[in-house]
Amino acid sequence: VLSNPKDDVFVWLLRYGEYHRRLFTAMGLDRRAKVVVHVGGSYKDPERALIQAERNFARLDPWLQRRLVLENDDRSFTARQVLSLATRLGVPMVFDYHHHAVHNEGESEAELEGLIGQAFATWTDRPPKVHLSSPKSAAQPRAHADYVDWQFALPFFRLVERIGPERLDVMVEAKRKDLAALALRETYQREIGAVD
Repeated sequence: VLSNPKDDVFVWLLRYGEYHRRLFTAMGLDRRAKVVVHVGGSYKDPERALIQAERNFARLDPWLQRRLVLENDDRSFTARQVLSLATRLGVPMVFDYHHHAVHNEGESEAELEGLIGQAFATWTDRPPKVHLSSPKSAAQPRAHADYVDWQFALPFFRLVERIGPERLDVMVEAKRKDLAALALRETYQREIGAVD
């Protein structure tokens, strides 16, 4: 939504930010509480869309600017593009492994390790956050499965292990929600004996 050039969409984003301000205040949350968004559409001109995203960010209320987090998506902007924008804006980036798997720039394993490490470094006031899901099927690679295929996710966790953040917040984005998160945790504990 950040890259959208339409004023009515920007007004929606302002309302979305105000909703979160009221919610966070009512819940007594501090500055570490974040609002995660995708950059938005590329509108057949990714560079221009990224410039629009920067312009729209500059127009946001400072409260929302301090809490905004960008996430790579599965169609418009790769992790590398989002990391570059997040760095320019001074905001954290959520790395979504499933989105990266279906929309990337052909990074090697070493390049991916560096990219994830840089995304983690954007988090200065809390542990890095990642989104984790797996494809529903080969025919529907972008759709989220009911549960996370642990073998799909294992290469990601091996990279994270090498990068070595002390803590990592993993949000499981599977259709079965908490059941999927618990199943993934149990599987990893059984298969590799780790997961906190």
